[in-house]
Amino acid sequence: MNKKECTLLCGLIILFAISRLIPHPWNITPIGALLIFSGAYLSRNKLYMLSVLSIIIGDIIAGFNAPLVMIFVYLGFITSAMIGNGLLKTKRSVNRLGLAVVSAAMVFYMLSNFGMWLGYYPQTVDGLLLCYLNGLPYLAKSLLGDAFYAIIIFGAFQYYLSFEAQQNNTSNNAKA
Repeated sequence: MNKKECTLLCGLIILFAISRLIPHPWNITPIGALLIFSGAYLSRNKLYMLSVLSIIIGDIIAGFNAPLVMIFVYLGFITSAMIGNGLLKTKRSVNRLGLAVVSAAMVFYMLSNFGMWLGYYPQTVDGLLLCYLNGLPYLAKSLLGDAFYAIIIFGAFQYYLSFEAQQNNTSNNAKA
């Protein structure tokens, strides 16, 4: 990846992280897509540092939730980046992107709601089931938001790569 592409990637990540602070419907944010995108295009060290740092900065501004819950939320975020890395690092397709979006949203739902159960619900099987049941509307919104923003961020970056390739071909043809 060249310096120009890396700058664009970092800019997109920062833009999406900041956009989380703009008023939005619950769970319809770019964070899931941002993490999948980070996993697909950044090296592991940069991926975790940049993605998690952008979320922490957003949480510092927006305010943190209960610490126990936040541990599971952050585990969900990191897992989303790992899913993007595992499914999209070497081969990207619409099907793989769809699988990454659904998988990341499901894992985030499972982890974050487990944290909610530990923090706010009775520590019983019924409490756990109620917690997951109450979280279903948020899962639906997360899937919608993640899919919407994944299309935008992956599409914008692919458009950029195509545009750059076309510019390079044009300049190479002019030199020949």
